[in-house]
Amino acid sequence: MKVVSGTTMRQVDAATIAAGLSDQVLMERAGQGATAAIVAFLANFAASHRRRIVVYAGKGNNGGDGYVIARCLSEQGYDVALVASHESSTLTGAAAHHARLLPTTVPILTAYSLSPDCVVIDCLLGTGIAGPARVPVSHLIREINEAGCLVIAIDIASGVNADDGSAAGEAIRADLTVTIGCLKTGLLTGEGAKLRGVLRLVDIGIDPQALGVAESAGEAFTAAEAQALLGRLPHGCHKVTTGCVTVFGGSALYPSAPFLSGEAALRCGAGLVTVAVPTAIPVLPVPRALIVQQRSGPQTHRALAEAERAALTSQDVIAVGPGLTREPEAVGMVQQLLSTEIKLVVDADALVAISADLLPKQAPWVLTPHAGECARLIERLGGSWPEDRRELARELSAQTGAVVVLKGPNTIVAAPDGSVTWNTTGTQALATGGTGDILTGMIAGFWAGGLAAADAARLATFVHGSVAESAICQRAFIADDLLAGLAPALAAISPFA
Repeated sequence: MKVVSGTTMRQVDAATIAAGLSDQVLMERAGQGATAAIVAFLANFAASHRRRIVVYAGKGNNGGDGYVIARCLSEQGYDVALVASHESSTLTGAAAHHARLLPTTVPILTAYSLSPDCVVIDCLLGTGIAGPARVPVSHLIREINEAGCLVIAIDIASGVNADDGSAAGEAIRADLTVTIGCLKTGLLTGEGAKLRGVLRLVDIGIDPQALGVAESAGEAFTAAEAQALLGRLPHGCHKVTTGCVTVFGGSALYPSAPFLSGEAALRCGAGLVTVAVPTAIPVLPVPRALIVQQRSGPQTHRALAEAERAALTSQDVIAVGPGLTREPEAVGMVQQLLSTEIKLVVDADALVAISADLLPKQAPWVLTPHAGECARLIERLGGSWPEDRRELARELSAQTGAVVVLKGPNTIVAAPDGSVTWNTTGTQALATGGTGDILTGMIAGFWAGGLAAADAARLATFVHGSVAESAICQRAFIADDLLAGLAPALAAISPFA
């Protein structure tokens, strides 16, 4: 999906209106779509956390969306109040029209004493801000941030620049952002990416011709793209045709990591998954569907690679790195695998083994570094270190010929053809041990099942983040919960999953 700047979005809106769709209709669609997203989000929380909804409305179109949302929520039986930053007499156009439709059962206030059982809907500033928020809006933003409430931003968190994600002054910290029409750059970069919370997109019928010619600020991977990749499994498929994966990894420090990857590959559709670990590693309770290969000796990991080399030619994908250390024998084993013509997903300490003399690799491969690992790899390969995360991923992909999954908030997938996409799912729940190992296995599973490497990486990253978004408790979420959540997340994306 095309990502646009806030400036471009306003131009697309204007072109849509000029094509015959009124601003009043667009605002109604925005408000109704946002209401549906808000209701779905609030269903995840106990009633004690959402006793009253307080909509904070500014004087522009974002404020107009707030009046529609307040009306729609009230009609659905929610206890709603609206705090207006400016007198309703100062509203113009579609915002004024929808303000007049607000039922009298929704009080319009100039201030509200928030408590933790309130939900705040932020419709103060929207995408038009260029600089710090001014009084009285800046004071309202500070009050909202200090209140300890759930906060939902409409279009973009107030105070964030939609063009570049910067926040020059006070800015809303949102738990959910419902953005309208298109994804904006400011939701995916800078402070905006940190302040938006979970991201949802509302389709309001933007003119496709206007959007088609609009300047693009990049591409994002969304639920629509994920659904397109999760088609029906072919009739008559069997465990070999759905993909064979081997995971190499494990150490005394991290015995469980390769098994997390292996189970993830199984749950993403791979028909046969083997986990190859040293004998010294205890085989913990794991899914009985996993095949476990163990070997002992002073060159444990290298011996595993040698012993399995003939069998590896029948494997669709190998994942290497989960739970490895940087001991010489482990590095040697990785280098041995890098020299083969087998598809590889390379993660964690296995990334340390990549050096310039191992390139170019003949077979397709996927690298899954975080930002520090990505930068160190680029330096080791003789490249420069771009500060922009998209360029960082693009540079490493160009240097290695690999699909690069640059992990972090808004994980970025860069492919050798130069394409770069932002992921649009995920929460802080993923900041726990083992989730990266699971992502590695998911990529391997989807890739072995027949997807192209870049598509497998994009889909895995999207589903990975979707599971985190459905967590009932962010702090209590662990990697085991992520595995358990894969089936429901896949089923929610596509009926054919």
